Amino acid sequence: MSIKNNQKRILYFIFFNLGISSLIAQSLIIRELMIAFYGNELFAALSLGFWLILTGIGSLFFSNLFQKSNPLKTTIYALVSASIFFPLGILAIGFIKNWFSLPGEIPNLLIALFCAFFALIPTCLTLGLLWTIASRLYVKLTKKISLNLGKAYLLEILGFIFGGLIFSFFLVKLNEFLIISLVISLNLIAASLLTFTIRKKSVFLRILTCSLLVVSFCFFASPLGNKMQNIILKSRFENQFIIESVNSKYGNISVAQTSKESEQFNFYQNGLLLGSNQETNFNEQLVHIPLLYSQNPKTILLVGTGFNGALNEILKHPIKEITYLELDSKLIAITKKYISPNLLKGVKNPKVKIIHEDARYFLKNNSKQKFDVIIFNLPDPSSLLLNRFYTQEFFKETKNNLNPNGLIALHLSFAPNYFSPEIINLNASVYQSLDKNFPQITALPIESTNFFLAFTKKTLIPDIEMITNRFHDRELKTNFITDQWLSYNLTNDRIENVNNLLSENKIAKTNSDFLPSAYLANLLFWLKQFYPKTAGFLNNLHKINPLFILLCLLSIFVVFRKKIIKSDKTLPIISAIPDFTLLSLEILFIFIFQIFYGYVYHYIALLIAFIMLGMAIGNWQALRKIKKDQVNIGFLTKIYFLLILLCCFFLFSVKLSYNLWLITPFLSGILIGYEFPLTNFLFLKKQKRAEQKTGTIYAADLIGSCLGAILIPLFLLPFFGLFQTIFFLIGLNVFAVIVLYSLKTSALKT
Repeated sequence: MSIKNNQKRILYFIFFNLGISSLIAQSLIIRELMIAFYGNELFAALSLGFWLILTGIGSLFFSNLFQKSNPLKTTIYALVSASIFFPLGILAIGFIKNWFSLPGEIPNLLIALFCAFFALIPTCLTLGLLWTIASRLYVKLTKKISLNLGKAYLLEILGFIFGGLIFSFFLVKLNEFLIISLVISLNLIAASLLTFTIRKKSVFLRILTCSLLVVSFCFFASPLGNKMQNIILKSRFENQFIIESVNSKYGNISVAQTSKESEQFNFYQNGLLLGSNQETNFNEQLVHIPLLYSQNPKTILLVGTGFNGALNEILKHPIKEITYLELDSKLIAITKKYISPNLLKGVKNPKVKIIHEDARYFLKNNSKQKFDVIIFNLPDPSSLLLNRFYTQEFFKETKNNLNPNGLIALHLSFAPNYFSPEIINLNASVYQSLDKNFPQITALPIESTNFFLAFTKKTLIPDIEMITNRFHDRELKTNFITDQWLSYNLTNDRIENVNNLLSENKIAKTNSDFLPSAYLANLLFWLKQFYPKTAGFLNNLHKINPLFILLCLLSIFVVFRKKIIKSDKTLPIISAIPDFTLLSLEILFIFIFQIFYGYVYHYIALLIAFIMLGMAIGNWQALRKIKKDQVNIGFLTKIYFLLILLCCFFLFSVKLSYNLWLITPFLSGILIGYEFPLTNFLFLKKQKRAEQKTGTIYAADLIGSCLGAILIPLFLLPFFGLFQTIFFLIGLNVFAVIVLYSLKTSALKT
């Protein structure tokens, strides 16, 4: 009995550790994929989708290969395998990427996704197997299968909460190798403890697990650990020398050289090239165009990269003060060590005030100062995070921070010759958003960049003679911009043609916070570079109304109602809907949180922790119901009905701009935590060999979450916006209630 009790205690630790390891491994691998492939939320969501579906396959199908094996030994081998596959997956990401693309080059999407899938396969299959095999071992040691599975699920949730908090507040700043070592150690400790509960033939397993644990500790504490970290860094930037690499709460910052003799240092943030320590001609265009259009610029706000020359160009004008917004303080601290003395003068100039805040948060809450010119030096809206800086709501907040004669300047990618529909839609979407707030907008297409200027008054636009006079009066010393350059680029026929093309565009939708049309246009523009047919197919998806999908599901149910009701697979399939809803709401929560509160990872970590805490509470309450034998299809139907009400509450609270929506993550977590043990109980209750199907509902939940992770950022949110997406979630849960009600009615008749 004591051995069984010890095994139970160790299994408690294994389930808790599974939550910790899964969360940390998931976060780290997806972060590495984002760094390697300069990904956005779409890429992260697809990677998360791969993670969930592969873990589901490991839980549902891969575990069937080990049905006849000893669950105790298989659990030990799964823990050891997870310790090996996780670091190999991290190493594989960089090396596979370097086979197909050069540093700084935008990789082919298919190759990027292939790499993500390949890197995740061994780790995810092993973790899925570990859950099912460990749960089989657990139910073998106990009697009440569904009740004890609920306890195991609760422990995993608590592990997720703990892992999420320590990763977001502590581990995120450590180097990758230290994080890997922590996960490896936790799994090997659990495996070693289990080996001492085996009575016979356990010498080999004890030696194996204990030896691996000792070797890992020695390896991590030795100089070899630093070499391994250098291998990971080198895999990100092949053929470059990494001078320094640090992690902040906003991502990874790296400094590299093309050769040891080179005087040029390149600065990367999350794998994306920000600039170098050398000044570029683009900075002259970025700065001098808007400042020459301004009659008397004194107070300037610069948002985005400025350390590599933009600040110096602004200081050439007779300004009083520059407010420079750079979110990550570590980025400035690192670049100061490597930029040239001339650039360093700009960063340290007393007229420059550096503020480490999110630009949207700053502009929304700034009441101290108004600006003559606001310059945005930001990438295209290639992510939902960046898209929030190109919406009509954001431009309204920006306008409130301008002086009466002020202007804002921003830029987007353009085409020098051929204007594809995607690039026109991207620019037109932003143009329309500006037009909603500013009386006068002009677009200045210069080579492959389209510069936008938006004025608070129509009378502020100067002619070319005034601009040229200002250029001379201010005695600007430039390497690239000249009188001739200004005359040609600011007066040619292309400007009028492009402005007419953008203002008269009827296809592009206005980019807004809750309908990110610019993000969608940029996504299609990116895809078309690699897969024109795929981009065309996706562009036609807006013709498919989500309501049509729901009607198809309902029609299938009506036609095959009798077969569906009698099938044992109906309940697992329906159980995927709540997890699809939860993952969808989680993405929407983070999306809205970014809009309202900015890029604040600490708060987002707490948001996810509240979801998991809600799941833990719901799971605990469900276990109490199971103990009292108060569970039936009718009670489960009520959970789905409450999910419908929660989605409605979320919809109206966001639409009415109340902060009540902040409590919905916690409430949704409670409902989903309630649903899993109840569904598991009802499903396993009817199975003849229930111990062999302990992973069925778990796999269905993961598959449902996977679909939510993929469909929301790829299809529903960019094509139909926030409100239609929530309507779709409501309709999907209404469909689930109809199916469950039919199951209940059928059960009563029999």
